[in-house]
Amino acid sequence: MKKITRLTAIVMAISLTLLLAACSSTPCEHMFVTDRHSTYTQTLVEVKPASCTEYGYETWKCSCGAVYTMTLVMEDHSWSHAMVDENTGKSVKTCYGCGKVVEVDAE
Repeated sequence: MKKITRLTAIVMAISLTLLLAACSSTPCEHMFVTDRHSTYTQTLVEVKPASCTEYGYETWKCSCGAVYTMTLVMEDHSWSHAMVDENTGKSVKTCYGCGKVVEVDAE
């Protein structure tokens, strides 16, 4: 009977170790659980908004200790209306976000 008890204890210890390892991986099985009865909660820790030149990210932390960072897709350029560049005389538009200037094809 002692061998079964010891074997059971070893199996339980291995199971607990695997469960804890799963909770420390990214993302954990509890992340973004929408069940209001869940014993786990996720907290938004840090946000860097995406722009037209860089990806952004959100970092979330689960109450089990796992941390998950989600990449946010880059935004499109937000272009101004075409204007005539005083230096070149060409029609250009400018991105409001990053300041990139591009020549507009004459139509």
